Amino acid sequence: MQIFAHIFAHMKSTNYNSYESINVLGLSFLGLHLYQLFSLINDQGNQMMESEELNIPSRTASTLMLLKTEGALSVTDLAGLLNMSHQLIAHRIKPLKKKKYIYEISDSDDGRKTLFKLTVEGEKAVTRLEKVMTLAEIAYIDLFAEINTDLFESVKKAKMALIRKPMIYRIN
Repeated sequence: MQIFAHIFAHMKSTNYNSYESINVLGLSFLGLHLYQLFSLINDQGNQMMESEELNIPSRTASTLMLLKTEGALSVTDLAGLLNMSHQLIAHRIKPLKKKKYIYEISDSDDGRKTLFKLTVEGEKAVTRLEKVMTLAEIAYIDLFAEINTDLFESVKKAKMALIRKPMIYRIN
C-alpha cells in the first residue's frame, strides 16, 4: 500500500487546473491532451517503479520485458519490435546499462553486431517489474471503469484507423 500513498501524495501536489485550460482550444488539440495523459502515466509509472526499487524510467519497461521474452537483442531488433527509432532505443538502454540490468555481447553470427542481454540483477529487476505491471493493470481496470471506456482498446483502434486512413484524407 506504500505505493498508493506515494502516488496520492504526488497527485495532491500536481496542478490539474493547468490541464483544464487547454479544453477551450477544442478537439484539434487532441494530441496535446494525449501528450499530457502520456506524461501523467509516465510520471505515475515512474513512481510505481521507484516503489519497487527499480529506479529506472518506466519507459524502459518494454525493453526489459522484450529482453526477458526474446533473449539477446540488438538496438535494431528492439527498434523494430517497438516501432521506435534507433536513437530512442539507444537512449532507453543507457539507464538499464547504468543500473547493470543489461550487458553487451557480440552476436555469434555477426561479430560487428552488439546484442543486449539481461544480467542476473536484470532478471531480478524483471521480477519486480512484473509486480509493477500487475499493479498497473489493476489501476487501469479501475480507471477504465471510472471513465466507462476501455482506453487501451480505443487507442489501439484509433492508431490502426489512422494508419489505414491518415488525417489528411479525413478532411478531403
